[in-house]
Amino acid sequence: MWERTEPRPTLIVVTHDVDEAIVLADRIVILRPHPGRVQAEIRVSLDRPRDRSAHGFEDLRRQVMAVLDQSLIHRLD
Repeated sequence: MWERTEPRPTLIVVTHDVDEAIVLADRIVILRPHPGRVQAEIRVSLDRPRDRSAHGFEDLRRQVMAVLDQSLIHRLD
């Protein structure tokens, strides 16, 4: 699937699993809890096929988690 030369279809996948988002996405869009506005957009430029041991995977995971943590802290204030 990842080796196709023709344009790939656009898919929107909703997940609550950060690792799954990194493995599947070219772009991760994190929404705010109210009313669903975009909080952050993170580009995923890891080579395919991806897995959790890929170079840069943990850096992306930390980046996504930092955005989510910031959102949680803001909601608690």
